[in-house]
Amino acid sequence: SIVGAGPVERLMYLPDRGAGSAALRDPERGRGVALAWDRTAFPHAWLWQQIGGGGFPWYGRARIVAIEPQSSWPADGLAEAAGRGRAQVLGPGESCGSWLTIALFAADERPVTRVARDGTVER
Repeated sequence: SIVGAGPVERLMYLPDRGAGSAALRDPERGRGVALAWDRTAFPHAWLWQQIGGGGFPWYGRARIVAIEPQSSWPADGLAEAAGRGRAQVLGPGESCGSWLTIALFAADERPVTRVARDGTVER
């Protein structure tokens, strides 16, 4: 719930999310970014942090927190995901579609409870 000062390099899996939305807030600066996504296509999310970590490619110069909607987990490659039945397979001529919404909002101390597909942030 709180991003620390670092250094930290971390990847966390948030499997089978109950909601297809998430938000990052910085109440002190009044900034926030919110995501909403298609849970049918992306039932999971990955949360990763790169805060002052000394490794490639940022060598301690980055302060990054990201939320990535995902179709699978863990991050061990397509062959492993297919072996677990977690890889999406499209046959010849098939297609799939999905949606993702990103919204910037004025953040305060109130927690975000939901982000709608149109980018509306609910608290």
